[in-house]
Amino acid sequence: MAGAALLAGPVLLAFDSGGTGVSTQAAGAVLAFGLLVVLALLASWPLVERSWPLYALGALAALCAWTALSASWSPALGDAVNDADRVGFYVAAFALAVVVMRAPAVRRVTPDALMWGVLVVALYALAGRLLPDVVEVKRAPVAGDRLDQPLTYWNAMGILMGFGVLLATAVAADERRPLAYRAAACAAAVPCALACYLSFSRASWAAVVAGVAVLLLVRPRLAPALAAWLWGAAVVVLALALRAFPAALHLDRGADAQASDGLPVALLCVGLAVAVGVAFALVVRRREAAVRSPAPATSGPPPGPTFARPHGWLAAAAVAVVLGAGLAVSFATERTEDISKSAARVTTLKTYRGEYWRVALRSFADHPVGGVGTAGFQVEWIREREERVFAFDAHSLYIETLAELGIVGFALLAAFAACVAGGLRRHFRAAPGDPLLAAGAAVLGAFAVHAGMDWDWEMPAVTLPALLLAAACVQRPAPSG
Repeated sequence: MAGAALLAGPVLLAFDSGGTGVSTQAAGAVLAFGLLVVLALLASWPLVERSWPLYALGALAALCAWTALSASWSPALGDAVNDADRVGFYVAAFALAVVVMRAPAVRRVTPDALMWGVLVVALYALAGRLLPDVVEVKRAPVAGDRLDQPLTYWNAMGILMGFGVLLATAVAADERRPLAYRAAACAAAVPCALACYLSFSRASWAAVVAGVAVLLLVRPRLAPALAAWLWGAAVVVLALALRAFPAALHLDRGADAQASDGLPVALLCVGLAVAVGVAFALVVRRREAAVRSPAPATSGPPPGPTFARPHGWLAAAAVAVVLGAGLAVSFATERTEDISKSAARVTTLKTYRGEYWRVALRSFADHPVGGVGTAGFQVEWIREREERVFAFDAHSLYIETLAELGIVGFALLAAFAACVAGGLRRHFRAAPGDPLLAAGAAVLGAFAVHAGMDWDWEMPAVTLPALLLAAACVQRPAPSG
């Protein structure tokens, strides 16, 4: 029950404006703590292994405590309390996930359940965009042409769809699954990739690139590379096809035109998804037939598959390079109020992030130990901004943490990340072929990049999948039998 509640959480939060509501987060925290109490009474002890899982949980709990304490010096007390409540929800969800991920059955279905959940969100979002006469979706004027529903924020939609693409690629690479199921997972990446494109989120695609690089480095196999190539080709075809159906790309031409142009795109998406799944199955089957050799009659069972050593340090370097490039470009790019809300956004580098980050870093320089207090960036921005643009967040988990929680808060956040990385490294050494670890590494790499360039931390529907996979990566499965 606890595992089902956790794995269903991201999709439920997605359909509740991404879980940004205070009441939603409070209800989630109450449910998670309640399930923890039940598990504490019924599950075998110790609930949390006294190594990386406990250290990670302790670091996240300490970050929550420091966030709550910083509300006492924050200039925005109401929002500061809400921030502390949200991190409390994350602590409860992570603690519950660490306990639940001891169960091998829950671990096995985690990437699949998260992938299918993201696919449900993708299909709903695409139906509202391409079939508005079938699924009516409320559009926010500020979103422009960008796909923002049901999360209500286009960049959050982009990275959640990116998670779906990465999870589908990882599931397709899982040799334990039937080939037909793996092909279906590969096909599921196509609508997720199209939804990611329609968000026009540049940082999301940078995060997907980092996630794919991590997946290929920690699981060097034909299947994930083939899946990535196939869905990548499909989304390029769809992006080009959208140019021929402008009413599905630009939403200022009326619902009738949108429905008329959206239907062919929807049919093309279905056709390409089927083609991608079939192509994946044919290539993998042919490859497996080519490398299969009959076992000697006198020998025992054929040996299991051998796994190349995961290139963990290279994967970490790939994430750092993509994140560093994104930060550098955002700092150096043109700052203007005229930022496109259409597909033209994808090919431009205009953004306000560099200015947000400069104000945040100046705040950190003025308050290096404790920061200005959680939720305090919005006040610093109003005081220091040069343009009449309002912002609640600094659009970077790392820079905003420095500004609002100081070096103490940043050290606690870094400690949590280091504990997750330490647990992941330990488990890769023990089980280098575990597909769950590859999926977790890919999604966490993408989250690390995107959270550095947007306010993912304030969007539970995006953060919860990363926390669940982080818990699976640090927790050791209980022995079976």
